[in-house]
Amino acid sequence: MRVALRALVAVVPFMAAGVVSAQKAAQNPVRWQVTDGPVRPVSTGMPFGAAIVATIAPGWRLYAMEEPDRGPVPTEFTVPADTSFELLNVRGDHPLRHFDPDTGLATTFYEGQASFLLRFKARSAMKAGAQQVSVSVRYQACNATMCLPPKTEDLHVPLVTR
Repeated sequence: MRVALRALVAVVPFMAAGVVSAQKAAQNPVRWQVTDGPVRPVSTGMPFGAAIVATIAPGWRLYAMEEPDRGPVPTEFTVPADTSFELLNVRGDHPLRHFDPDTGLATTFYEGQASFLLRFKARSAMKAGAQQVSVSVRYQACNATMCLPPKTEDLHVPLVTR
């Protein structure tokens, strides 16, 4: 009896940690990370790229950049209008496609991980040195039983200007 009780006492903290981890994934099932930025100094008018990766918790879907009207909120990247940088385009991994019987729509989404390549251009002269491009990503994630409200996260791409 004592051995079983000791084993239970030893296992309960790990079970609780698993529950907390699952709750965190349910609150924020998508983690964003800037994985690559420009390797050379950037100057005015010069295009440059950055890679951003979304890591998606098991059982969750991140919706792609193009979704049908009345469908889930598509993933969208933007930069502030008052910044020295312009977002030229965004390319993402090829998404999965699935017919959603609840909405009657074909949706596109990512599971597990999604990579995006963003192309920018410096649009005005700036002081030389370390800078960063502020990027906002708006997205929606769903699992088999619920969709979270759309969320916006701010990311920062480090770079050097000349």
